[in-house]
Amino acid sequence: TSLLLNRTAPIGTILQNLSSSDPDEGLKGTEGLRYSVSFQEQDIFAVDASSGSISLKSGLCSKELVDVTKVVVQIKSSDSGAVPRSSVAVISVNITQINLAGPYFDSDNYTAVVSVGATAGQNLFRVEAFDSPLDNC
Repeated sequence: TSLLLNRTAPIGTILQNLSSSDPDEGLKGTEGLRYSVSFQEQDIFAVDASSGSISLKSGLCSKELVDVTKVVVQIKSSDSGAVPRSSVAVISVNITQINLAGPYFDSDNYTAVVSVGATAGQNLFRVEAFDSPLDNC
């Protein structure tokens, strides 16, 4: 399964409601199923043990995650039998970015002194613009 998630999504956002079934009866079957995270590359998702709802448990607007555009998480569904049986769903979460802010300069005004002997095409001074994905968070 592949999902899209905006980088600015708030903590607690529900990504997906998983469901699984088990042909056994009672607690050994669907009635006793429990969900858990069995693997994730980043510790940013949680799953409700009884409902299977996957949610965002930490924000995506951190310096550590700025370059992350895809996260794989594995959710395990286990029954409550004497010898528990389980199955795993692999979910790829693609993190999207909405560019709300444009590039910016580090100053609103610049001043330069130009020599009378300056020639055409000569570099006088340099300005630099910045644009960061974290500016939108």
